[in-house]
Amino acid sequence: MIPHKLTHGEKIHSIFAKWNSLIDYLYRSRPVAGPGVKISRTASGTVFSAASTTGATAVLPTIFGSFKVTVTDSSQLSVSEGFVNINGQTLIAASRKIGTADLAPGEHLLCVYADIVDGVGLIEPELLFHEFDAKHYPVAKITKNTDGNIRVQQYPVTVATFIIAKPCIYARVS
Repeated sequence: MIPHKLTHGEKIHSIFAKWNSLIDYLYRSRPVAGPGVKISRTASGTVFSAASTTGATAVLPTIFGSFKVTVTDSSQLSVSEGFVNINGQTLIAASRKIGTADLAPGEHLLCVYADIVDGVGLIEPELLFHEFDAKHYPVAKITKNTDGNIRVQQYPVTVATFIIAKPCIYARVS
């Protein structure tokens, strides 16, 4: 029998008793395979998985974070908006189109660029092709074949995060 729910102010010894009752209940229960559920018992334990009697597989939608890159035609990429955090300040980089006509055949990293400019502060993040470094956060690898076809390998990016430090002005004086 499943123990009753805990109530506010319950004594510690009764909590242990209810917890142990729950464990005993789980030990006595025996999962049963049914439509859509397959149970395999191995030396390592019990494995629950989705059963398929028809041989079909489930197709789940692909979920992207920020900066989803799609090929709109052979000379242009479309990049969705994305979140950028620079030294704790969160910005939203707007969606935009990026041309690929001038891109040489080969692999290229599409990166979010962020920086702090003296006298200006944070600059608006932008998307460009560059190697990964402290100011360039990769969001996708773009491969351009010799025939001009474009292939996108999307990187999972929730928030492009930058920690950018500049020399202290007081340190320069001394």
